[in-house]
Amino acid sequence: MTESISRYAPEAMWTPQGLLKTFRIHSLAVKDSRWEIGDNGSAKAAYCPLGEGFAQFPVLLEMLSGSSFRGPVSMHFEYPLGGAEHGARELSISPEQVKTAMKKDFDTFQSQTSFPAEA
Repeated sequence: MTESISRYAPEAMWTPQGLLKTFRIHSLAVKDSRWEIGDNGSAKAAYCPLGEGFAQFPVLLEMLSGSSFRGPVSMHFEYPLGGAEHGARELSISPEQVKTAMKKDFDTFQSQTSFPAEA
């Protein structure tokens, strides 16, 4: 899908302004990513904890507040979390470490935004 978006709407790539201008948003998945260099020297996006990547949550949420967006907001934990990110039943880290990482992301999101917290 990324290829087709960039081909038909290049202004939509990587900017909240472009996404809101081009698409109708029904829900918001909160996650962050950064560029990492692979073994072959090419860059690829890799998921990371919130605040460590290039996501612009304050900008995006400010723009959403002026739109008709009323959809759900969900946090996604897709960076390495001892297997929890893939739904593993047995983790390579303690459940407490997973909870701590998730809480850190939640706290980071709240500190960067004025979005209301509902657990």
